[in-house]
Formats: sequence, C-alpha cells, structure tokens
Amino acid sequence: MSFTRYLKVLLCLVAAVASGFVAVAGLVRRAVPGLGQAAIVAGDMYRSSAQASQFWFLIVLWSAACAGFAWLAWCIYRS
Repeated sequence: MSFTRYLKVLLCLVAAVASGFVAVAGLVRRAVPGLGQAAIVAGDMYRSSAQASQFWFLIVLWSAACAGFAWLAWCIYRS
C-alpha cells in the first residue's frame, strides 16, 4: 500500500468518525445543528420535540454519511 492510499483511508475514517459523532451527539442531546455554517455559529438547532421531521432527517443524513465514509475507507483499503 502506498502512502497516499493510507492517507485516503485515514481521511475517510476521520470523516466517518466525525459524522458518526454528530449523529450520536444529536441523539443524546435531542438537538442537531443545521447544515449551514451560519446555523452552527448562531446556535440554531433542530430539536426533536419542536422540529421532529428536520431533526430525524439530519440524524439519518449524518448516519448515512458515516456509513458512506466507512464503506469508502474499506473500499480504498481493499483495492
């Protein structure tokens, strides 16, 4: 395996862990920030009690991102 392949695997794993952390933290806190940078800075959160559909959409989105990055890391590692 070359160095660039290891780097790609590492970056994909970091992205998978980060997106998984956002999904799990959102479930624990029952609030997820929006996708824009302004929402993160302003502190706008989608709460499971007030905006249930947006909250669950973002949880599913971050979970899918986690699974996608983990799959991509595995494919790069195996190639």
